[in-house]
Amino acid sequence: MVTLIQVVIYGLVVWLGCYLIARDLSSWRLRFAGLALLTYGLNVALMMLNVPDFWVLIGIFIPLILMLIPVYFVIIHAPPNSSKRLNPLFLLFTLFLAGSYLLLAIMPMFGNIWVLVISADLLMLGTIIAVWDAMDAGESLLPDMLRSFTSTFLMSVIVAGQVVIITPNITDSTILLILALITTVIMIIVFDTLIQNRIDSVIFSRFPHIRQQRQQQRVIETITIRRAEHPVLDDETEFTRYTRRALSHYGDLSKLATNPLTQLTIIEHRLNQRNAPDDSLERAKELKNLLHESILRLKPNGAEFGTSDEWRYYNALYFPYVAGLKPYSIRAMNEDKTHHEVLTWFRSQVPERTLYNWQNAAASLVAKDLRERTN
Repeated sequence: MVTLIQVVIYGLVVWLGCYLIARDLSSWRLRFAGLALLTYGLNVALMMLNVPDFWVLIGIFIPLILMLIPVYFVIIHAPPNSSKRLNPLFLLFTLFLAGSYLLLAIMPMFGNIWVLVISADLLMLGTIIAVWDAMDAGESLLPDMLRSFTSTFLMSVIVAGQVVIITPNITDSTILLILALITTVIMIIVFDTLIQNRIDSVIFSRFPHIRQQRQQQRVIETITIRRAEHPVLDDETEFTRYTRRALSHYGDLSKLATNPLTQLTIIEHRLNQRNAPDDSLERAKELKNLLHESILRLKPNGAEFGTSDEWRYYNALYFPYVAGLKPYSIRAMNEDKTHHEVLTWFRSQVPERTLYNWQNAAASLVAKDLRERTN
């Protein structure tokens, strides 16, 4: 019975860890939380394989550190206009998690009990982080999460169940095989889109049109599941937050397509004007055009580039997002000779935190411009 519970815990934490990472590969919050769960899942596996308790105890504390990093920054350093409605839950489960680790260190003889408690707490924290990220992005979480969990659960039962049925005695080798099969199923299902894109790039290397169409179909499927059906667009704070998120995803149509701003009436009107199909990707393209127009409105007249105060908001949005520059990357300084003056100014005169604050302020101006054009 203990082994069965441990296998279930292993499957849950590894699935949620992979799901968080796969949901947004560019999000460091999801990456740290997912890595914490994966590390904890590894320790659960070590416990089942009778690894010395000393190493398991040391390894169990690693997920705590990894999980506290995104929790800390979400609670303390949440971006302006981001959703803080879940902060009390973050604080509650974080304190409970820290208390569980403390009791585990004080009373190691009750290790199995506290490991079970820590497992539940880590799963809850991981879920809250996923909910927070989806709320902050204005996306729907439940349909996508249910699809991933149900598919993983059913396939894991089918694959691992066959091993249990045909194996009369459960040994360490059998447990290792079951864990390996469950891990394989999780990886294939959760990272399905990424795996399929990689396979297509090899199989259809000579058929770029087919590869592009297949990739576009997968993007549309993801957008359909994650897009919120009834986004709140009449709240100024929420509207500004969606605008900030859209600007940070300016170069990624698949991310823009799930942004609630694609539901603006002005986008539908512009699509009708140019007789374009009213689908997710076209709406994302039109939102990108709107953002570009609003950014250009921030530009002072008379020059291509300036460093005075009136240029700061335009520079903060145009060059990192529209031009795609990475001001603080050494590679950018070495490779991009066209924008050398711009990059030099950013690196010598604008600290990263200052740029971040300018972008937030500029996003508020862009959001105001979009609201005025929509009304």
